[in-house]
Parts: sequence; structure tokens; C-alpha cells
Amino acid sequence: MGNLKRALVYLQRKKGRSILLILILFILASILLTGFSMVRSAEQENQALQQSLGSSFVLKADLNNSGYYEPRVGDGYSYQIYVGPMITEDIIKEISGIEGVVDSFTDSASVMWTNVELKPAQWTASKPSTVISSDYIKIRKQVTTLFHCEKGEHHPYFENGAFKIIEGRNIQETDRQTAVISDEVASRNHLGLKDKILIKNRSLKNGEVCLEDQAIELEIVGIFHVNFYQEITDFTSEDAVAENFIFTDMDTEVQIRKNSGQASEKEYTKAVFYVDSPDILDSVMENVKDKIHLNGLLMEKDDSGYAAAVKPYQQVGTFTKSILVSVVIGCFIILSLLQSLWMKSRKKEVGILFALGIGKRSVWVQFLVENIMAAGIAFVLACVFAGPFSGKIGDLAEDMVSPEAGTQRYEIIESQTANIEIQQIASEKIQLDTKLTAPEISAVALLTTLVSVADITIAIRKYTRENPKQLLNST
Repeated sequence: MGNLKRALVYLQRKKGRSILLILILFILASILLTGFSMVRSAEQENQALQQSLGSSFVLKADLNNSGYYEPRVGDGYSYQIYVGPMITEDIIKEISGIEGVVDSFTDSASVMWTNVELKPAQWTASKPSTVISSDYIKIRKQVTTLFHCEKGEHHPYFENGAFKIIEGRNIQETDRQTAVISDEVASRNHLGLKDKILIKNRSLKNGEVCLEDQAIELEIVGIFHVNFYQEITDFTSEDAVAENFIFTDMDTEVQIRKNSGQASEKEYTKAVFYVDSPDILDSVMENVKDKIHLNGLLMEKDDSGYAAAVKPYQQVGTFTKSILVSVVIGCFIILSLLQSLWMKSRKKEVGILFALGIGKRSVWVQFLVENIMAAGIAFVLACVFAGPFSGKIGDLAEDMVSPEAGTQRYEIIESQTANIEIQQIASEKIQLDTKLTAPEISAVALLTTLVSVADITIAIRKYTRENPKQLLNST
């Protein structure tokens, strides 16, 4: 009787043991198939996010350094002004010439009066007093923040999903005196695409804030929606409300600077540089440090949006890998114990086989075939079961790591210069593709077989060292 036939006879005769062995290997294979598919999906999403959000670095002024600020008084209140190192056009050109840098983005902000009604905040609720006149309040409640940029889609608020264009388009490099406003402001003022709005500089005359006569007319080319809720407090001014922001082009900034008599040379507090791929990001940054004199400017990876977006996928990957390691070790230990117990009851069987002249290697092969056959049955069943099961587990994992309904995905940070930053702190609901693929199926088949082979090899090794007489005389 050959090894294969003896293995089949034993599996049929010991149905209880065979079923238990198949069950344990089935659980192992099912969990491995599901876990491998989740790890693969999480890593694919990680790489996709890295390609889209992890291929840039930021050069910025050190706005948190109190030594770079000087006090000023004007526009009816005292404030701090940043006088430290700034990013110049020359620095931007030098860095753009570094090998691997493929694009750059700069923006700047102006606080301007506009002729449209803004979302109410601090100044709308204010009352005239001996310190604040009604004219001052009237002007202030229509003052907002303008963001000047060459490519609106590269602005951080659009890149991180805080804002989304819902009508028209974003600011383009060739635009001249255009504007993108929020749906909130558009609705309040019954405005749409191609309508015009006005902006004006403010100045201080005889201690009173007033508007300059020269206005700049902007054509609305796009309307955006704010994708988060901002709490408006008693200290939130209209120019710090996200819905009141206006995005405009760089030519408009030139006109504003010209009207106010400012220097024509533009300087920035922040610039983003994009590289070919995340693989060369570190080397490009090192190259910039070596070749460009940064003079107190700060450089870091632009990973705020990437870090928030990738966090749940990393959590899924880390947790799943720890579960897989635990399951493999646990199943290996359980199978080892069972195989050891079963081998004690098979000592006489081994002795008889030895006495019949069947070699140790042949006996080992028979026991190995038994386990591989059981593993094969378990694996086939696991493949049938793991398809729908992995989908359910994937849905459960998505719900566990995705932010709860109503969770704020963004937070607003106010700097010493009273400018605000909108940062992404949580991701959207994640999506995992847990369909089984050929590499995963092959890997699980191999790992299940290896566990099975290792267990039986360890269990039988002790008894193949004994002679037939010792085995037959064992109790």
C-alpha cells in the first residue's frame, strides 16, 4: 500500500481528527486570506495617497518666532507685524531650477473691503460706542480676506478638501481680476458666474478708518462650498470666516499693491514645491538645503493632508498585521499540541510500519500527505468562504477607523498675525478593496502548507528516532 493510499485510509478512519484538523486549517486560511486582502488594499491606498498628497515640500517663514515681530498701531487697534525673513521670487526661481522640482505654488492674502454682504460675525453684532463709531462698524463688517494665487486648485484649502468648487472653475494662471466666492456669499447677494463684485483698500485718516476711492472690479468665475462647520464666536471677525473668503488671481494683488503704494516686489510667507514622485522627495529637499541659502526660512514635507488621509489606512494595516501574526502563532501552537497528542496514539502504528520494512522517510511522507490533503481541503473551503467574509470584515474595518458622523474633519488655527489656517485633522470614510487576488491566494496556500508541514515534522521527529521494538512495546 502506497503512502497516498495509507494517508486516505487514515483520514477516512479517523474522521473526528480529520475534521478537527481541517477546521483549524480552515480558520487559519480564512483569516489569512481576509487579512492579506485588507493589508494589500490599505497599502495600495497608502501608495495612491502618497503619490497624490505626499510629493511636495513647503518653504515657509518662521511665523511662530516671536523675535520676528514688531508692534504696530493702526486701523483702530494695535497688532503685531512680521518683519522676519520672507520668500522672494528669486528664491522660488532657484528652487524651481533644482532637478526633480516640477511645479510650485505660492499665494498671499489681503484684507479688503468688498461691496457684498458677508456671513455675519463679530462686527455685524457690534454696537457703536465712544471707542468704535457706526461708520467703522459698517466698513468692518464688509471686510474679508482675499487669497491671491496662480492656480487655485493647488491652494491648500482646495487640495485638502476643505473647499470644493461646485460651479464654474477655479483661479487660473492667466486670469486677470477674477474671483471665486462661496455659495453662502453668492446666495446672500444673489450672485452667479460672470457677475461683478468690488473690492477696495482701507486706510486711516485722522484716526478714522475709511475706504480709498479707487475700486477694483472682479468677475466671478467660480463658486465654492465649505465642507466643514466653523463655529462663530464673539471674537470671530468677518474676515476670519471661511465662507467669506474670496480667491482671486495674482494680477489683482498687483493692482492692490499699486493702489496702496506698496513695493512692486512680491514676497511670500509660504511656498509649496512639487516633485516628480515621493521616492525622490527626501533627496530633492537635501539638494535644496545644500544649494539654496534659506536664511532662517523653514523647510518641511508637505504632509498635513497626507498624514490625516493615510492615518486610517495605516491603522488598518498595523492592526491587521498584528492579528495575522497572532493567528499564525496561535494556530501553529494548537496544531503542534494536537499533533503531539495524536502521535502518541500512533506510536504502535509507526512501529508496525517500521517492522514491515517501510523506511522512516516513507512514514514521514505518509503523515505529511495526510496533513497536506487536510490543508488542501481547508484551503479550498476557505477560498469559497473568504470572498464574502472578507467583504463583511472590510466594511467593519471601514466603519471602525472612519470618523463618526458629525466629526469635524478640519480645524482652524489662528497665527500671531491673525491669519488663519485650515488643516485637515480627519479623513473621509475610507474605502477598502478586499477582493481576493492571485498573489494573496498563492501566499496563503503556501503559508498554510508550511504550517501544516512544520507541525507534523516536529511531532513525528521524536518517534522516527526510536526502533520498532521500542515503539511496539510502548503503552
